Amino acid sequence: MKRKKINGFLIGVGVACIILFILINDKAIGYDQIISFPFVQIGNLIRKLSLSSPSGNATAWIVYVLFCAWPLLLLGLRIRKRSQNVADMLLVLLSALLFVSIYFMINPGLAVGVLMPAGLGDAWKMGISSVIYMVALGYIILRMIRRFQTGKTERLLADLEVILVVFAVLLVITLTLSMPFEIMREIEYIEAANTMTGIDFSLTHLFVILRKITIMIPLLYQILIVLAGFDLVQELKIERYSTEVVEKAIHVGNRCKEAIVATVLVSVLINVTQLIAGAKLLHSNYHLEIPLLSILTVIITMLLAKYFAHSVEIKKEMDLFV
Repeated sequence: MKRKKINGFLIGVGVACIILFILINDKAIGYDQIISFPFVQIGNLIRKLSLSSPSGNATAWIVYVLFCAWPLLLLGLRIRKRSQNVADMLLVLLSALLFVSIYFMINPGLAVGVLMPAGLGDAWKMGISSVIYMVALGYIILRMIRRFQTGKTERLLADLEVILVVFAVLLVITLTLSMPFEIMREIEYIEAANTMTGIDFSLTHLFVILRKITIMIPLLYQILIVLAGFDLVQELKIERYSTEVVEKAIHVGNRCKEAIVATVLVSVLINVTQLIAGAKLLHSNYHLEIPLLSILTVIITMLLAKYFAHSVEIKKEMDLFV
């Protein structure tokens, strides 16, 4: 995938998230609603089909079994190809969790006393959905590790490209959708805690936004660092012993340095400004963002750049010798 297409795709994801935030701002989707998707919706669909007619009931059973048994079908395919390993046992657990969770999504009244004590509402939906996602993610990670151990360099670079793109998408979603919701929740919390009439929240709201900016700036730089890493992988796929590889590795390191400087300076500036305006603020929160990941990435990329440069020199000497 070319870099321009990736940039366009990420911009599209960001715009879509902003539009989604604007459309659902009044309802403010929470973590429980996000994490329980699509299991709640599947359960509602199956329940409606089951109650509609005899044929609808038969269709509901088919949908229920197919949706919950797909991990077992995948396991069967891997066994048939003789490519199964210990990690595939998680597919059995995942299928069992799907059967249980969708059953209770269809019959939510039965979950009381089984998945939750009475009085906690629909919290069990978030809990069981979280476990399903954890098991699925754990299986994917174990499969990726296995693939990395047995894969050739070209395949590893191709996999790394996909991982970087997925990581960039997640960062864009966090930046353009999750962060605005966090700002809204903090503003609502402050307003709920200060109910006296005549209170001016404008300055406090401004500093809520500014404090979130100290988190959003590292996220933005992480996206730039991931894209710079993508460029490096592209050059490694073309020619591992080229000067372009060294330049791209240095570029990744420079992006990380910029992220460190920008994050620390903005964090210090906002904390000092908050201290000056402290008497007029209804809510203060002092913290210094330390971009440890960026610092670690700088060290690693600088070592890689030196390694690549040394490899290029050895390659040139070998070519001259031949």
